[in-house]
Amino acid sequence: MAWVGSRCISWDPDELIYLDPTGDGQWQAVIAAYSPEYISLALDAEGNAHISYHNGYHKTLKYTQSGIFLVSPGGYTVDESAEVGRFTSVAADNQEPHISYYDVTNGDLKYAYGTGPDEWHLEWYTETVDSTEDVGQYTSIVLDDEGDPHITYYDAGNGDLRYAYRESGEWQFETVDSEGNVGMWSSLAIDQQGNLHVAYYDATNETVKYAHLIRPQ
Repeated sequence: MAWVGSRCISWDPDELIYLDPTGDGQWQAVIAAYSPEYISLALDAEGNAHISYHNGYHKTLKYTQSGIFLVSPGGYTVDESAEVGRFTSVAADNQEPHISYYDVTNGDLKYAYGTGPDEWHLEWYTETVDSTEDVGQYTSIVLDDEGDPHITYYDAGNGDLRYAYRESGEWQFETVDSEGNVGMWSSLAIDQQGNLHVAYYDATNETVKYAHLIRPQ
C-alpha cells in the first residue's frame, strides 16, 4: 500500500485498487488496472490521480488516470517496443503525464510523456534517455517550473547514482554518487526554489544516503 497526499493505491498480483476519501470519513475503492507491477502514483494541481505501472502479463508500460479508471480500468499502453516499464515513476504537469522507466530488454533508461486536449485523447511520445551499459532501474522523476523533467536512476554497470535532466530540449547527465554501490531505490523531490533533493540506498554500507543540488537562480 502506498500513499500520496490523502489518496492511496493498494496492490495485489491481479488488480490495482485505488482508494479515494469521500469526505465523510469513508473510502471509495475502485479497480484502476489489471496485472500491475512497479506502480507509481502522482497527483496534479487539481487533485487528479495519475498512475504508471508495468503490466506483468504483457510486459508493457501502462498509464491510467482517475478520469479514466473511474469509468473503465486499464488505461493506455504507453510503450510495448520491448519488455519495458519496470521501475516506473510518474509526474503530472496539469493533465499531461511524464514517466521515467526501465527498458529491461535493452538495459536503457526511457522517458515518455502524453499530451492532448483531455485524458481520453493523449498522444504518447517515448524516447531513450540513457543507453550506456545497464542503466535505468529505480527511477524517480520530477518536473521543474518550466515543465522540464529531472530523473534519478541506478547505473547497474558501475554501481552509481545517476541524474538526467532536460535543458533547452537536450538531455544532460551527471553522476551524483559513485562511492561504492549506490543509487538503488532513489526518490527525487524538488523544492519551491528549484533545488533538488534525492534519497537513495547505499548497498555497500547498508544505509540510506541523501544528496541535494542547489540550482543557480
